[in-house]
Amino acid sequence: MSMILDGRKLIRESPMSIHFLWAALTALTLVTAGPWSKPSPAPDVQPLRETLRIDLSRDFDGSPVVSASDFAVAEDGSIYILDPKGARVLRFDSVGRFLGAFGGPGQGPGDLQRPLRLVLARAGEIVVGDGYFSVFSREGKYLRRRAERLVHMVDGLFSAESGRFILSTTRFAPSAKGVTMERVIELTDAAFQPIRTLHRVREDSGGKNPGGVYFTYAPGPQGELYILNRSSREYRISVLDPAGKPRADITRPFHPVAKCPKDLAEEKRLLTSRIGQMAAREGGSSGEARVNTDKFAVREIAADEAGRLWATTIGPEPCDRDVYVDLFSPEGNWLRRFRLGRFASPQIKVMRGSLYVLDGEGDDRPAFVRYAIESGGGKRP
Repeated sequence: MSMILDGRKLIRESPMSIHFLWAALTALTLVTAGPWSKPSPAPDVQPLRETLRIDLSRDFDGSPVVSASDFAVAEDGSIYILDPKGARVLRFDSVGRFLGAFGGPGQGPGDLQRPLRLVLARAGEIVVGDGYFSVFSREGKYLRRRAERLVHMVDGLFSAESGRFILSTTRFAPSAKGVTMERVIELTDAAFQPIRTLHRVREDSGGKNPGGVYFTYAPGPQGELYILNRSSREYRISVLDPAGKPRADITRPFHPVAKCPKDLAEEKRLLTSRIGQMAAREGGSSGEARVNTDKFAVREIAADEAGRLWATTIGPEPCDRDVYVDLFSPEGNWLRRFRLGRFASPQIKVMRGSLYVLDGEGDDRPAFVRYAIESGGGKRP
């Protein structure tokens, strides 16, 4: 689930652009970096060995992928990539050969409406989080869907034990101070009916609980849930047990890195315009965006089968476009850092000895990349 505060991507009118707008509303009071402890010595950054790259900007069944919002990888290495603007799922084999697409825009069975998330269910079926939760076979045959459409936006979908799912939704409502937003993570049954709430955060653009909804999360191998609260100054990872009860917190300071002045000015201009547009539609208040001047230290998080945590992070310089991956032990100890390279908005997953990266809104072209995780690779800082 990618919600990086980067105004350049708002031009593309991505289905996730509402998150970029909300980042402006919630980051308004966050600021310039104050006194900070000296950064720790720079780690010995290691490269990762690329084993597959799929250029998503080329034509697939007559049209390229403008943006991609999620992906899944089957045990045999087959790859499924969700194209939300095309309302379709692209299917590839383990070496990147295009096998076809399924779905498509529309309202009938087998069609998809504003799909944002995709998951490979434990039963081997492909589930698309388009509100109806349309279910397909691995070959793309339509099977079934939920009878009534979910009114909230699906921003996260993961498979859980016993045919269950971990589902997160975003809910918006106008308020006297602008817009109220609530993010909810729930454990659901196989029919996507809620069993229990695992995490809930509510925030309004007037400043109550600022930044609280701006998080990403990943399930662990034993049913635990890792919630990364994005910040410009620290890693802050909350660990919940399968029942949603707090188990531990992992916090590590991070030296703030300012954004490029040119990027900051453009981001402020775009977000100010979007706030005005949304206020006009929803009847809330508008104003000039006061964006966070620091980059977010950590962007995305993933857990592997051993319970280790992988988190994408930023380069040490304001205009450094490279993305890095930090590796943590299951206990939260920082182990190694790897260099991914230049990505705009990477989403990561780790499984079966590989790190998968989907850059669904790349500055040049969207791409899907697989890296080998070498045994013992990387070095401690």
